[in-house]
Amino acid sequence: HPNLGALNHSIGCLHNEMGDYHKALTYFDEALKKHEIYRSSDDLLPIYVRSDIGKAYFLMGNYDKALVQHAPV
Repeated sequence: HPNLGALNHSIGCLHNEMGDYHKALTYFDEALKKHEIYRSSDDLLPIYVRSDIGKAYFLMGNYDKALVQHAPV
């Protein structure tokens, strides 16, 4: 279903806010995979997801991985 990417992103955001960054990253990864499969009309979803992946890495103290997520595509 086209909204599965957005749903996984939202669940990942909740885990990010609760401090469960590893679980958040799992949901963010799944969001990107679902977006690739279903190609939803939300073309900005990958940008939002990558930004939140960067945030999770930043909050975990992994600044190099955080920076890679925010690099221009």
